[in-house]
Amino acid sequence: MKKQATDEVKLKILLLAGSLLRLYYILATPVIQSRQYDLGTASPEEGIFTGHLGYIFYLFTNKGLPDFDPREVYQFFHPPLHHTVSALWMGLVSFFTDRREVWIEWLQVLPFVYSVLILFVVLHICRELDLKGKALNLVMAVVVFHPSLIFMAGSINNDGLSLLFQFLTIWTALRWYRERNNRNILMIALSISLGMLTKLSVGMFAVPVAFLFLYVLITEWQDKEKNAAQKGVWHCFPVKRFLQYLLFGAVCIPIGLSWALRCLLRFGMPLTYVNHLPEQSWQYVGNYSLMQRFFIPNPLEFIKNLAHGSLGFGENVWVQLFRTAALGECDLSTFPLWGKFVALLMTALSFILAVWCFILLIRVFICGKQKQYPSIDMGKRCFWLIGYAILFISYLNFCYNFPHQCTMNFRYMVPTVLYPAVAAGLRIRYAVNCKTKWITVFTGLVTVYGIVSVITVAVWCIAV
Repeated sequence: MKKQATDEVKLKILLLAGSLLRLYYILATPVIQSRQYDLGTASPEEGIFTGHLGYIFYLFTNKGLPDFDPREVYQFFHPPLHHTVSALWMGLVSFFTDRREVWIEWLQVLPFVYSVLILFVVLHICRELDLKGKALNLVMAVVVFHPSLIFMAGSINNDGLSLLFQFLTIWTALRWYRERNNRNILMIALSISLGMLTKLSVGMFAVPVAFLFLYVLITEWQDKEKNAAQKGVWHCFPVKRFLQYLLFGAVCIPIGLSWALRCLLRFGMPLTYVNHLPEQSWQYVGNYSLMQRFFIPNPLEFIKNLAHGSLGFGENVWVQLFRTAALGECDLSTFPLWGKFVALLMTALSFILAVWCFILLIRVFICGKQKQYPSIDMGKRCFWLIGYAILFISYLNFCYNFPHQCTMNFRYMVPTVLYPAVAAGLRIRYAVNCKTKWITVFTGLVTVYGIVSVITVAVWCIAV
């Protein structure tokens, strides 16, 4: 009991530390700075609206959706949910001040709230998988101190809200799997559909959810066939479950595709339209070979870029992936010398932790036996692996089809932080000997990772 109480206290400290760290970041970094993704500009007096900031100001100023082809204005092709909520929030703030720069700064409150909510959603996901004690705290520490999730707390684009809906989809799917009622399946439908109204790519989470639905339908059908054979009943198809899936589709499809269909019917915009840079852009990497872009990077590239003050800018997906996971798109030339060392250490720790957790993902979800990990049956295993695979395949496909440096950013696959981290937690949760040396080393690695993450955030704030 004493150990349980101690672990619970540690968990509360982690959640508080994560919330305060995110609050510090948004207070110390203004909105108008180079680390915002596709920020754009807004000048209502001149009718200039571009980027995410312009999108928000357009909705705030015109009190309605764009009545023109969204492809004509930078970033306006995105679904409008996040930008609409931000515009409404800006309207509320405008009641208290007429200073536009204050309106803009207060926009960070929303992604901050989304970022903190993500921590609590992840906590519920872990508990659905029966993680507790030290195992739970280590998984939460990885999520709490992940630089990308901290960085998104101050980003006014639609990444934060879309990410919240992605984690909500995972949680609600696991909850429905445990308790298969209409309320829970409607929660999945709303998580996916509202996520698609925030960012259309959230729709990819429908794939692992669809598999879970199919798995449940087949297993329940098989169970009914066995019971029907014993009772001499001819009817065995799970009609109730099938009707529940129809309810899911009736809610999810029209809401999730409403923006995309509106733009298709009114302006001929393709359903999966993505704004991309031209080949003349300095970020274009399509002139490099597939070997250079998708296989083992040249170490000289890493050293050369480090010497020039920017860590990992280049054509290789893996270099960019780990660089942006640890540092976003920060330019190290603005960092002090000790800050560059911290950035290098953060990148190295992130790489080591990611590789270790990926190995544990294979060990637990592919090689592990049911009796070793009783909280994850075949349905959960496949749901977890398919979700992880879809994110990775989608990311690599995106990088291949849109060969620019910005498309290789880790922000397009942030939920992959959770999948291997949970595997590490399950491995620790069901370890026969909790004092195994590797667990001690892993705990030490996560602890150092958290400390360096805090220092990295401090460097970000100094080098704004």
